[in-house]
Parts: sequence; structure tokens; C-alpha cells
Amino acid sequence: MFSNGTEYHVFMERYCFRCSKYKSDKEGIPSNNSCSIEKEIATAMFEPDTFPYNNLYYKDGQGYTCNKFKDKTEQRQYKKRNVKQVEGQIKLL
Repeated sequence: MFSNGTEYHVFMERYCFRCSKYKSDKEGIPSNNSCSIEKEIATAMFEPDTFPYNNLYYKDGQGYTCNKFKDKTEQRQYKKRNVKQVEGQIKLL
């Protein structure tokens, strides 16, 4: 379990907020369809036995790491633009 609130917030910034599974409303509040690991972490604050040790592992000096993290910036697919060739454009160079 996290030793303090700062460690928890660092984990959330590093993994949850950047994960493709994380969904929130306009105000940044996690939705009901968000990742189950985040819900288990929140529940573990009141019931320590529910902490998701099977999905998180601890590295000395680095804190907890999430096994199910999928970076949403890496999965983003960009649509290729159709470049329109203007007549006589090559002659400019």
C-alpha cells in the first residue's frame, strides 16, 4: 500500500491519468467505466486487504508499477493528410 498521499498522487499521475483505460468526466472525476485497479486502490484506503497487489508491483526507489498500464499517447493513430499538389509548385524550388 502507498506510504502517503504524495506517493499515491505520483502513481496516479504516472500511470492512471496517462492510461488508455482511464476515463473521467469534464471535471476530471473518474467515471464508473474507469479501470478497476484505480477503484481497488481507493477502496484499500478503508479496507487494506483489497489493495491490488496482483496488478501492482513495488520497485525500490521507483515506487509501484502497474502491470496493465497502456499509454494512450502511444496508441493514438493519426490520420494521414492528403497533400494536394499545386500545379507549378515544383518549379518554385
